Amino acid sequence: GLIVMGVMLEVRHMFHGAELWKGAAVDAEHYAYSLSIVLLSMLALGLGIYRNSRQLRVIALVGMLAGSLNVFTYDMRHLEGIYRVLSFLGLGVSLMALGYIYNRFGPKALPKPEPETLELPAYESILTETAPL
Repeated sequence: GLIVMGVMLEVRHMFHGAELWKGAAVDAEHYAYSLSIVLLSMLALGLGIYRNSRQLRVIALVGMLAGSLNVFTYDMRHLEGIYRVLSFLGLGVSLMALGYIYNRFGPKALPKPEPETLELPAYESILTETAPL
């Protein structure tokens, strides 16, 4: 939580300097928020895969959900022109990359167990014995 807040404050600082409370957010700032959410989620996924941590992978999923909701609720309504296009393009590329990375490097599915063989000793003895004539 503190990392996310720190990154969001850095984005705000990048656009407004030391006076974080002054001024309205511009389109580029909103785009930077969306981008930072997605990048933090990708970082969490990478760490989750590297450390084999289910908790970090779930955090990455929640972060991508938050980033997707941000793009579809705020960016679609308020951003215009190239920022809207970049926002949706970035979301699409990041979702495809997330799926690829998770399928390629994520936890592997459990191997299928081998089917049990049914042994029928009684039938084998019947087939191998020769009947008297």
